[in-house]
Amino acid sequence: MKTSRSIFLLTIINLICTLIFIKYLPDNVVFGFTGEFIATEYVTKWSNLIIPIAQVIACGIIFFIDVFNKDVYHKIRYLTSYIAFAITTYLMWTLMFMQISNFELAVNLSWPWSIIVLFPFALFFFAEGFDEIFYKPMTENSIFAVSWVKNSPIVWSKTHKFSGIMCILTGIITIIIAVVNELVWHTNWIYVIAVLVWLFVYYLFSIIYSYTVAIKHGTK
Repeated sequence: MKTSRSIFLLTIINLICTLIFIKYLPDNVVFGFTGEFIATEYVTKWSNLIIPIAQVIACGIIFFIDVFNKDVYHKIRYLTSYIAFAITTYLMWTLMFMQISNFELAVNLSWPWSIIVLFPFALFFFAEGFDEIFYKPMTENSIFAVSWVKNSPIVWSKTHKFSGIMCILTGIITIIIAVVNELVWHTNWIYVIAVLVWLFVYYLFSIIYSYTVAIKHGTK
């Protein structure tokens, strides 16, 4: 149930963020495109709510079903629902950032490259972080499978719970810097910054934490 609850929570957060973002869009936004990606149609900005509302309803039903089946873990169902959430969220936010910078019909579109490139990584970090917190057995591959981590189930568990939290935090930071870059900075250095965030916030902090835990438990 923790998985379905977490996915449901993400859909609610996404809906809230969408409502906030829509306030800054013009009343009518571009929507239809030709094969050459030239805008051909306007719709009301509130049309952007269709996807996040559908996400909340669909994932809410899954969570509601799990409330009455607490002891059953439906991995395929959770994986499918998260992939569907991730893909629709990615397409929706890409479209909305195109709408905020494209107001005319029959013109070449300006692409929000920071969103296009960085959002998929952020969504992956969310999934990977949750997996590390709750479902990372020692038989699976891990970038933290160094000797002092593999030598102790306790160190393995503590390391991956911490790294999972850091991975989710990395995803949040990645989204923030992508949005800020698209709205304010407009620099290609954002991709270097994103790599450094992953390296320090996720990997380096987790390795340092695992080392301190290993010393405490005598595996290093």
